[in-house]
Amino acid sequence: MAAPLPPRTTGLSGRVPPSLDALRGPSSGVVELPPHLAWSGLTRFDLADRRLRMSMYRTVITGGGRRDAETYLNAGLLAADWPLLRMGLGPGYRNAWESMMRGLGPDG
Repeated sequence: MAAPLPPRTTGLSGRVPPSLDALRGPSSGVVELPPHLAWSGLTRFDLADRRLRMSMYRTVITGGGRRDAETYLNAGLLAADWPLLRMGLGPGYRNAWESMMRGLGPDG
């Protein structure tokens, strides 16, 4: 019998950038995610549309690595959206990001 797959949150702390300063993604425009992140569904996200932006951020946080987060996420937008975005993430992701990033958390 094959061994079960490890949880998606295994090794999560290594996928989280060390600080908000490392997030250098765009703050405006349309972002097209590569196939390793957006392999199903939407691939282009207009950052002016908060719902689309938060969908993209959730995709990058849950499916990407540290380099993806640094490339596609913007520190200011993430901090502004975090109070709502955090509710759509599982506790493993939420805790990992809040423990690494000053300024993120239930109180901002």
